[in-house]
Amino acid sequence: MIIPPVTPNEDIAIFADHCVFMRSVYLHGRILFETSTGEDKARMSRAAPTFFGDMNRMFVEYMILQVCKITDPAQDFRKNDNHTISFLLRHYDLSADPATTQRLAQLDARLQAFRQMLLPARNKLISHSDRDAIMAGQALGGAPQSQWDEFWLNLQDDGLVHCRTEQEAEALKAELRARLAECHS
Repeated sequence: MIIPPVTPNEDIAIFADHCVFMRSVYLHGRILFETSTGEDKARMSRAAPTFFGDMNRMFVEYMILQVCKITDPAQDFRKNDNHTISFLLRHYDLSADPATTQRLAQLDARLQAFRQMLLPARNKLISHSDRDAIMAGQALGGAPQSQWDEFWLNLQDDGLVHCRTEQEAEALKAELRARLAECHS
């Protein structure tokens, strides 16, 4: 299958749209299972405890998987391109602006550090059923809320450094803020 070439802006827009969708799913899960009232949680437990327990697990596993996917290497072991942050950084030349390149490297390092917190759960429980990990019953891949908040902020910032001019960056920043605001409402 031949994939038609896309411009950097199209590629980044597709990636950004996926990230906005991820954020939306993340917020839906938080609303249902973390920030809902005690009364709402009790109602869910009375109505369908197994269903809502399974839904919570699916939300958690989905988020861990998606974060790891967008922070995967640019190519898999078969040399297939992954639509990831690393791919975007490697594929588009930002060398004309050393400050942007440095900022981008710092942001990528922070996103990769967050990925490392989640990777054990992805590798041992979500992508594979590692028998030893299952039998040990240990929680894998946890991150405190402050780290999740930082991840979303870093991801939002990461989109800005792909722009070639300050005007493009400000326009993208406004668009991302609007999209993220939609997710909060």
